[in-house]
Amino acid sequence: LFTTAIEVINTLSAAQAQSRLKTELKKLLSPSVLILDELGYLPIDKAGADLLFQIISGRYEKGTTVITTNQAYKNWARIFNNDATITSAVLDRLLHHAETVLVEGKSYRMKDQVIDPLLLAYYKAKAGAQSRRLLAAIALKPQWIFNP
Repeated sequence: LFTTAIEVINTLSAAQAQSRLKTELKKLLSPSVLILDELGYLPIDKAGADLLFQIISGRYEKGTTVITTNQAYKNWARIFNNDATITSAVLDRLLHHAETVLVEGKSYRMKDQVIDPLLLAYYKAKAGAQSRRLLAAIALKPQWIFNP
């Protein structure tokens, strides 16, 4: 089963409000492989962190769970609403039998994107050290640049 972390949380939150949480949990605990995409891209509140923990804990040593994220493990407390207890418990269960795969390089989604190296160099010089995020946005979406 492939889904996003936020989609899982939203589905479980809605199910909980409708007293169907157990049924929805079973759907996420039963697949032999569960892929949770984009963990950490959007903020998760305390209730969402608790729901996600139920999935990870319930699947521990019972099924393969793959998680994609752009966050290093040391930053996961921010993902889980700065709750050190939940973060520690999640990481403990995930990393016990885990293989961590670090993917570096250009984004697959950007493989066909052509970036003008002169324009990029101009904005690198202009931005300096103050705006790495702007620079990343320029590198990823050069059409966002309006006034060279």
